[in-house]
Amino acid sequence: MGYINFPARLTDEEEKLRQKYALLRKKKKILQALKTAKPEREVPAQQPAKRPAPESAEDAKEQAKKLLKSGAIKIASDSQDKHSFKRTKFMEKKLKDPEKTPSAVGFQPFQATHPEEEEREIRPRQKVRALYDNFVSGGFGEKKERDIRVKEPPPRGNTIYVHGHGVSEEILRKAFSNLGNVVNVNMEKDKNVGFVTFEKMESADSAISEVNNAMIDGVQLRVSMARRQPSFEQATDPSTTSWSSIAASSSQKGSHKDKRAMVTYDEQDIF
Repeated sequence: MGYINFPARLTDEEEKLRQKYALLRKKKKILQALKTAKPEREVPAQQPAKRPAPESAEDAKEQAKKLLKSGAIKIASDSQDKHSFKRTKFMEKKLKDPEKTPSAVGFQPFQATHPEEEEREIRPRQKVRALYDNFVSGGFGEKKERDIRVKEPPPRGNTIYVHGHGVSEEILRKAFSNLGNVVNVNMEKDKNVGFVTFEKMESADSAISEVNNAMIDGVQLRVSMARRQPSFEQATDPSTTSWSSIAASSSQKGSHKDKRAMVTYDEQDIF
């Protein structure tokens, strides 16, 4: 048999372990004591005593008045700024003179504006109204203006406009030579149109009234006053009559033709 000999003295490491175990045992006992301790009883909160309800509304009203007088109750006053709407000038006039009927009634929204801004808004409205009145007028006024325009005399002049299919200068001179002194005849053959200028306006008026829609040499002529009237100033001095006749004989649109001969070059002459 073998024997184990344990030393009576502990080593340093064993001593430290023993102390740690002893400390852990103490902590364990403290925790168990805390867990087993009885919890303290919670004291119930005292509820406020309820005021007995009044028997009627009149009793409650009197009780509230007494509390207000004693100062126990205070009514909170609103310190917020109060905004109000301003009346427009149109509404003020309407309230001042209720018997007068306004010219135009319409919805005007309330706006918190200043009097200067209201005047600026009213002025452009009045201008627009005036323009509308100027352009839109009654039916009777329009008819009168149309009648006045229709009654205006037609324009007069010395030159007449003649249209006819196949018309020529000979036909025009033959048709109008008996009505007055013909100063100038201008032709536009591509358009079958001619312009005849008389010495006097009366001759042009009689030519329109007598020759319009007349058949001359198989050509029906339509005669009217020319829109563009050439300005021929007739001289009273006999010495200038020859010059005036020469000026009047010139064409209205000009009939200048180049009389120079055309020069041609061969291909060899170019280079």
